[in-house]
Amino acid sequence: MMQNGSTKDDNWQIKSSQAALATSATARWMASAKKSKSTDESVPSKSTITLSIGELLPPTEARAAIVDAIQESSAHGYAISYGNSITRQAVAEFLSDSNLKFTIDDIIMTSGCNQAIETCFTCLADPGDNILIPRSSFSLFDSLCAAGHIEPRFYNLRPDKGWEIDFEDLKKKHRRANTSCSHQQSIKSMWHYEIYAGMTFEGVKFHATATLSERVPVLTCGGISKLFCCPGWRCGWIAIHDPMNYLFDSVRPCLFDLSVRLLGPNSIIQAALPRILNETPKIYFKDYMAYVQKNAELMFDILSQAQPTIEPHKSQGALYMLIRINPDQFDGTIENEIDFAKKLMDEQAVSCVPCTSFGISNYCRLVTVAPFENVRDACERIVEFCHKYQKKSNGHTHNNNNTE
Repeated sequence: MMQNGSTKDDNWQIKSSQAALATSATARWMASAKKSKSTDESVPSKSTITLSIGELLPPTEARAAIVDAIQESSAHGYAISYGNSITRQAVAEFLSDSNLKFTIDDIIMTSGCNQAIETCFTCLADPGDNILIPRSSFSLFDSLCAAGHIEPRFYNLRPDKGWEIDFEDLKKKHRRANTSCSHQQSIKSMWHYEIYAGMTFEGVKFHATATLSERVPVLTCGGISKLFCCPGWRCGWIAIHDPMNYLFDSVRPCLFDLSVRLLGPNSIIQAALPRILNETPKIYFKDYMAYVQKNAELMFDILSQAQPTIEPHKSQGALYMLIRINPDQFDGTIENEIDFAKKLMDEQAVSCVPCTSFGISNYCRLVTVAPFENVRDACERIVEFCHKYQKKSNGHTHNNNNTE
């Protein structure tokens, strides 16, 4: 019996599309990988420390720009689907430097970097095509491939080399991949995910992919969510680097046409974006990344005490640290990264993300933007947890580190 008193007719068969079902499968797998019991039930004496997501405030200048934009009479109507002119011009100037120049005609505004990625997938790949994707990767890629019947061809990275590309593996995958070609068979198009552009630690230089290409077209997907700490504002873009105009006749106009599917970022963020990009002082970014680097170094130092059960990988930028889980060094309780994350949350009230969601096994991801003392406390809990379940020999834990 339904809530309104009517009876359900079992002859009705209302099903979701195959694209929706494929996307749902990926989303549900991610959700199940992150589930755990309530910490109030399991560890009432410990406050929860979240190392799965970061929540820093955007710069003062960015928040002020949003407040002022709301008062503008022209900032509340429909915007052009690919972005207002003043907004696109501001992005073009923000991305340009002495080695790379963008114009207003190279910029398409999107609702976050996710829409930028989806637009590039839709524009470049037909059902049955395949695409080269690094492992680990953003989980959205899996959903888009499944929904669009695109075959992902994953190539490996080298964690022992600072996550550089494993070029031997890439060569093998490239030989089997159907890469989109333009007028000349030797020219391949590519898109690049640069939401963390410029977010490197002291002594590490960032190079935009487009600066490395004099002929190959590059579609760069970016946005303000990470650098300006505002993922909820949903503001991203596609920047088209096409020095030989290989994309001019087909791909470029199709990218602009596809923008009508979601109509880009909202009108308020578009009105505020020029000020956000132009008025946020450089010292903000310097202090921001210094704060993240300090946290990352602290995490690496403390978590190194838990070896060999886990192995932290030293970060060079962005907002995360990866730790390798070594199941063979545990006592049998921890069989994989999901066991590790669930049990850590249940017993120590510390949340992290199993990297199963990103295509690699036996790794977990920790954010490096939590308050400094929370980072210290969380890492000490992780070390305590690892020592508790570390494989023992002759009644003693294998531990060569001083944890006092």
